[in-house]
Amino acid sequence: MTHIRSIVSFRGALLTLACVPAIFAGSACGQPITADYPQPTLDRWNYPFNPNPGTRTAASIFGAIGVPGFDDRDGQFLVGYDTAPAIPSGRGASSYRIVSATLTARISDGDRFIYDPSFDSLQSYITPSDPENGDTDAGRPIELYAVGYRNGWTAQTYQENSPFGGVPLVQPAEGARNVFPAAYQNGVAVDGSRNVRVGFEMSPIAIGQSSLTAGDVVPSDTDFTFNVDVTSPTTIAYFQAALDGGRLNLMLSSLHLVEMGVASSPIFYTKENAFGVPAQLQLVVELVNSADWNEDGVVNSQDLFDFLTDFFAGDADFDGSGFTNSQDFFDFLSAFFGS
Repeated sequence: MTHIRSIVSFRGALLTLACVPAIFAGSACGQPITADYPQPTLDRWNYPFNPNPGTRTAASIFGAIGVPGFDDRDGQFLVGYDTAPAIPSGRGASSYRIVSATLTARISDGDRFIYDPSFDSLQSYITPSDPENGDTDAGRPIELYAVGYRNGWTAQTYQENSPFGGVPLVQPAEGARNVFPAAYQNGVAVDGSRNVRVGFEMSPIAIGQSSLTAGDVVPSDTDFTFNVDVTSPTTIAYFQAALDGGRLNLMLSSLHLVEMGVASSPIFYTKENAFGVPAQLQLVVELVNSADWNEDGVVNSQDLFDFLTDFFAGDADFDGSGFTNSQDFFDFLSAFFGS
């Protein structure tokens, strides 16, 4: 509350700067950096019965909707990239303008599933036989998500051979993964591994696309391309924080249902496969002056006024935390007057 009172008291003083046409003439925006990562720093089949985490040559993704003891999103595929030094870290989250982000992952085992390039709603999994559920095409999509953590793990500390989950320690275990596909609720990353039974919609940051026609059986060595939606505020904040920390983790997930002994879900090459192509990432990022709030290439009084407008509207997450609060205000002032 003290911080909020301070902000309100500062507001009047800051607005007196309106008579100043330009406080600073900061440097123009930098040229975009195109960073290509031909293989992950880490990749892992994120599945409870995986005795060799980090060393498998392939990773399958599939669902187990409503099966007691198992998450709905049972088999997942974690990929992570050390983004520095190609993209310098530690600049402050708002210093990274995400122009584009593209992940490409290659299928290792073909003729297992049908290509579906479109989003399937939560209801389509709850009542798949109901013609009113909105899913009129065959197959299930392959989805890409941001990654969340529990039990004290972070993007920097979690490795491909780190423990799968916490309590209960005996697998399988619902809702116990140390890393998981993240759904954001009020700015907080929550575990989306059981979203069907819990009953909340998952919004992927990208859906896998290929050169096939919807409904085709997917052959081996098919590339799935995930063009990340870099207009989403939560996705932007996630990528900015990841680049600031130097590690970007992403999770491939699907709800293809499987039966014992029946091959019916996507399997991807990992970096340990000597005969395949691992998941590749391309990022196009601009390093900007974080105080250039309106992104016109210079830091001046208009940035201050635009920030204040967004701040008091609750839309000024300067530090990439997922929230707009007093820390964003003070961090912006530090950057602004330090430009």
